[in-house]
Amino acid sequence: METHFFRYQILRYIADLRRMEPENIGIIVQGAESTSCLFNTHLGARPNFDFDNYRRWREFFMAEIYDPTVPLFQFDRASVEFLQHLQKSCYGNYSLTNPLELIMETGDVESAQKHLFKTLVLKPNDKNTQIKQPVQCFKNELEVREILGHSAFKKGKVFKAKGLKELVTYHYLREGDVPVLVQPVQVLPDRSRTVNEMERAEALVNSIRKSKVSADISVVVDEVPVPTDSDDETKKWAFDKIQQGKTELRRLDVNIIDSKPSAVRLAAGIETDLQNIERNPQAQMAFA
Repeated sequence: METHFFRYQILRYIADLRRMEPENIGIIVQGAESTSCLFNTHLGARPNFDFDNYRRWREFFMAEIYDPTVPLFQFDRASVEFLQHLQKSCYGNYSLTNPLELIMETGDVESAQKHLFKTLVLKPNDKNTQIKQPVQCFKNELEVREILGHSAFKKGKVFKAKGLKELVTYHYLREGDVPVLVQPVQVLPDRSRTVNEMERAEALVNSIRKSKVSADISVVVDEVPVPTDSDDETKKWAFDKIQQGKTELRRLDVNIIDSKPSAVRLAAGIETDLQNIERNPQAQMAFA
């Protein structure tokens, strides 16, 4: 039986430094030449919790782990030295454990991360336990990060550019006048409706690409279970149509967001864009 080696760290929050009673609130996993992180997004509902400080820490880790502009003297992100660097960066109410080791049959970092997050971070009453799909995860992140109330972020509004008028679920204007559009494709009990959502996303992207509008487009797609031999033909047909749709969208240069970690990263990027807009009032040119 083939096994795979991972390193991981637990991010801990200490509410009262006098009592020193840490709570596990996140996981960092390293393996297969990559590093990934996943954090509890529902701490802000607690009384007297400094969510702004927590958000800054989460943004720090996201930038260190995922930002493509690697600092000149940063350690290789696939090395134990990188994890030790993250650990030394923590202080105050936040700490990281020493790098720990895990051996699993799966070689997928995301699967290892989900296992560790469920085992070491989640509690039975955590809302995170009910969030199983990327679309729901993305919508939750928009709520937690208070993105939906931002004046520059449009939900369910018509996107207008170069004579084009299309109803888009989410959109805003990034600094540099770059339109950013996000369209969800959610798995519904009626699989034919799920296929309809995918076809609508394809039609929307085709219309925008044909108009020559230069836009950054992401489609958040729920995971569709691989059909078994016992499944009816509708489920098999829907699965094939969703996979074909994702292939076509990638051909049209669309970012496919089909996992919870990638949905979190998308929301974090939107949050950063909106913060940049706030710092530059001249960039606040929202769509109608």
